[in-house]
Amino acid sequence: WLMYQYWYKQGASIEVSFPSAEGIVEGQTVVRYKHVVVGRVEKVSLTHQGDNQSLMPVVRMRLSPEINQLINCNAQFWVVKPRIKGAEISGLGTLLSGSYIGMQPQPVDHNEDSGFKLCYQALEDPPPTNPDRPGRHFILEAEAIGSIDTGTPIFYKQLRVGEVIDYRLIRDTGKIEVKAFIDDPYYSFVTANTRFWNAGGIELKMGATGAE
Repeated sequence: WLMYQYWYKQGASIEVSFPSAEGIVEGQTVVRYKHVVVGRVEKVSLTHQGDNQSLMPVVRMRLSPEINQLINCNAQFWVVKPRIKGAEISGLGTLLSGSYIGMQPQPVDHNEDSGFKLCYQALEDPPPTNPDRPGRHFILEAEAIGSIDTGTPIFYKQLRVGEVIDYRLIRDTGKIEVKAFIDDPYYSFVTANTRFWNAGGIELKMGATGAE
């Protein structure tokens, strides 16, 4: 009975494929959801992944029982560490506590096979926005990316009202698609006549004739 209770309270063990195991330590690195510890790394190993059979780090982690019903193959994992990207600085708290694995669970679809298996692919960067954060997404098109990057703030009348969360090159048109997130209640000011532009960034060129 004691062995059964110990096994039952352990929670599920899952394996997640990471692009790199930097900052992940067996038996030490914890898994957190909303800054609450919900698991711990048990083992880090290398395994063959993909058609080219390249070696990729696979992390086995033991999760708390209360989180079992909140995850399936759509759950997202990433390593939380100090990052500087665009105007956004995150993960400074890990300078003292060390890196940890963040997670964003998704509801289990009972129509799918919810058995735990190697179906998780960790993200290289944290998800762009918190799903609980009120606001709205917008898609912008630009001829060039300029100085815009993930995390670049969006201002309205000198008030920070949102940020750039992602961008990509549109193959058919050659333009840049910029995904913007506008916080509540500022998104109500966005209409069909709203215009966005790049208001920052300096480019410096040095040549034989001087500086430009």
